[in-house]
Amino acid sequence: MKNKKSTLRPISKKLAKLERDFFAAIKKTGESFLEDDIHKLRIRIRKLAAIFDIIRFYGSMKGIDKITKHFKTIFNDLQELRDKQVLIGMVSAMSAKYPETDDYLRGLIAEETLLHNKAWKSLKDTDIVDLRNKFDLLREAAANIPIEGALECASIAYKKALIAKRSINPSRIRTLHRCRIEFKKFRYIVEALADTLGIGKSVIARMSRYQDKLGLVQDLDVLSRNMKNFRYRGGKIDGAIKEIEQRKARAVEGFLRHADDISGFWKHRVESWITMNQRGE
Repeated sequence: MKNKKSTLRPISKKLAKLERDFFAAIKKTGESFLEDDIHKLRIRIRKLAAIFDIIRFYGSMKGIDKITKHFKTIFNDLQELRDKQVLIGMVSAMSAKYPETDDYLRGLIAEETLLHNKAWKSLKDTDIVDLRNKFDLLREAAANIPIEGALECASIAYKKALIAKRSINPSRIRTLHRCRIEFKKFRYIVEALADTLGIGKSVIARMSRYQDKLGLVQDLDVLSRNMKNFRYRGGKIDGAIKEIEQRKARAVEGFLRHADDISGFWKHRVESWITMNQRGE
């Protein structure tokens, strides 16, 4: 697979765009720290992580794990904050119907304040010059990845996602979470290769909706477990928990109706690309 005669030019172009978007997002988030800006910065880092995965798979750069760890530290702090904000949004929407959730909501808001301060500090402590130097190394590594190597990386990610999907047991919510994690990695790697393979925006959008269905299950499950912990400590929120459990069950059913869509996201696209290139199209 390591044939350097055909390097992956489009992924270098993709990395250059992500680099611009990342630094614009980190600047804007650092200035505003608004929830929407935090979310956009997280997405930029996720997309970068997909290219890191391809570089790591092909072994075209020494020290990629250290660089990945650096970005992951920023991401994890933002992720914790974002997760808490999602819970707050969901509970706030229920508060009129279940006023007994007010104490629980106040607790979430207090936790959000602590996470906000932690993520803010992490962002302010980030050495921008050092990050820019890291991108210099990443660009060089990305330019040396052969197309075949990147496709193999994506194919392996697809197989892992497919295995996770086939291992889903609706009565074991963790199996859906595992599918979500593996599919998310696969989805962002495919997005990084979209220009190379001629994958249109409609396909990426369908993959995003597939991921969103799994994400909804995750959010509702986290909220349910969090609420049950609050109830264990004496909170009286049984009605709200019951509704969340019902919504989670519907979310699981909604995903399972579309679970097999995963099979249309990859294999025939690679085969189509190989056929076109063999014909010299």
